[in-house]
Amino acid sequence: MSDYLCTSKNNLMQQIKKYSRKPLTERELYTISMLILSTLDGIGLHTLMQGGNNSEYLEAWNLQVKFICSWLEN
Repeated sequence: MSDYLCTSKNNLMQQIKKYSRKPLTERELYTISMLILSTLDGIGLHTLMQGGNNSEYLEAWNLQVKFICSWLEN
């Protein structure tokens, strides 16, 4: 799991850096990637706990995506 987390984090950091309209520090890239990964983990866990009913979590995920993209554009 540790290797997977490290690989996922590094891949996300590269993608965020590529698509961000503003320059980001390594710390910002790291923090955003960890936010995305932990949010996905939490949404996945809560979806499983509710028997696969994911409409509320998809709405929350979409809001999170809008928030992150808005922050990267400014």
